[in-house]
Amino acid sequence: MSVNENIGIARKQRVFAKLETVLGTLVFPSGTTDFIRPAGNAEISQNPAFVDSEELQNTLDVLDRFQNALPAGKWKIPMYLRPSGTVGSAPQGDALFEALQGDKEAVTAAIRIEATASTSMIEINTIAGGILPEKGVVTLAGTVSEKVHYTGITRVARNSTSATLTGCTRGYASTTAATHALAQVVTLSSIFYKQELTSPSLTIWIESDHFVQGIYGASVDEAVFDITNEGAVKVTFSGQGMKMVYAGTSALSSNSVATNTHIHVDDASLFSADAYIYNKTKHDAGGAAVYSKISSVDTAANTLTLANNLGTTGAIDDVICGYLPLDETVIGDPIESKDTTLQIDDVAATIKSCSLTIRAPKKYVDDEVGNDYATDFMEDTRDINSSLNVYFRKADAKYFTDGLANEEPTILFTFGDTAGSIIDVYFKKCNLEVPTINYASPAIELTMPMKALGTIGEDSCEIVVR
Repeated sequence: MSVNENIGIARKQRVFAKLETVLGTLVFPSGTTDFIRPAGNAEISQNPAFVDSEELQNTLDVLDRFQNALPAGKWKIPMYLRPSGTVGSAPQGDALFEALQGDKEAVTAAIRIEATASTSMIEINTIAGGILPEKGVVTLAGTVSEKVHYTGITRVARNSTSATLTGCTRGYASTTAATHALAQVVTLSSIFYKQELTSPSLTIWIESDHFVQGIYGASVDEAVFDITNEGAVKVTFSGQGMKMVYAGTSALSSNSVATNTHIHVDDASLFSADAYIYNKTKHDAGGAAVYSKISSVDTAANTLTLANNLGTTGAIDDVICGYLPLDETVIGDPIESKDTTLQIDDVAATIKSCSLTIRAPKKYVDDEVGNDYATDFMEDTRDINSSLNVYFRKADAKYFTDGLANEEPTILFTFGDTAGSIIDVYFKKCNLEVPTINYASPAIELTMPMKALGTIGEDSCEIVVR
């Protein structure tokens, strides 16, 4: 049985996401750090709206339509949580997590009082470079380098330069507990995605079989965690972007030399400016994967002008197509859902399922006269919420009392159970509402709406990889 090669195959998809240095300036991804293996189909779209003509004529037909300026594009990437397996190395989707939260902290400090090998409290000072998370992993330098997982931190203020780490697990991640002297260096080893007032932009790339799309000036507006006890932990990121680019597949219509900065193809309308292309025929025959960015497209002459030459001769009928790194590296292993735990006010709790939504919405500036595309975006109020679904056990009647009393517990979701492959999502202050009773025969269940709140601002959610 054969498959028509002109029809795209849905299972053939690769995704990349990379932070931009300058807002709205397209960046090309790395195959080793920016690759995302999608868990379901990723999408990019940017569709203009049209307005019907209001001119009057004695007809029931609409005689004209006008195309509006392009609104911000939309994108979506479903993926599994895939930590690297090594403490201190970024997980799959690193750029997405950072753009969702706003920043990724790199913190150093020093031992304030000698820490013996058995102490569960470590005092530090001269904290610099950022803020330590409420729970995380630090590395203590010295004759023996030791990693320590702490579950609490005491400090006068969140940005204090001194703190005490409590609930310490010594010799974390197969290191050895040791005594550490005054002034020895302390380094945050967790990957800590911290909330900020502003977020970095990124460029998203999706290759769907024979078609490559990109969207730059992109933001992460939402992440939805699907939490059950089946399969792997899935999170779906989505957001907007300033401008979509694309590259299809066509053939050279004339020979080209290695120094050419323009090429002639059968159909230039299959490509847009700013997409990247390469000569697939020459690469498949053993040539180097030399690629170039399209500077401009002439659909009348079927010509693609390139930012640099393709560095190789091209023959008529050579296949020209969109290019993304061909040597992508898959990061880590998926976290299985069965390894998820939940704590409410540091007490283990059991749930059936929940959908955890972290929203950091953006308003794109796409409505100014004279601009064909969005030129900027502004942050809007966060909305972090969930509904916890539980079997109604006798002890759970307390949730009615807590909800009526407007209790504000801490909530900690922990995904994974092996050092280097654990992701904590921590909410310091949550409004847990009065439950709703559901009669799901043969059991009675409760649904408890939850909303995360800030305490001093930019601290309603911490995402820590350890």
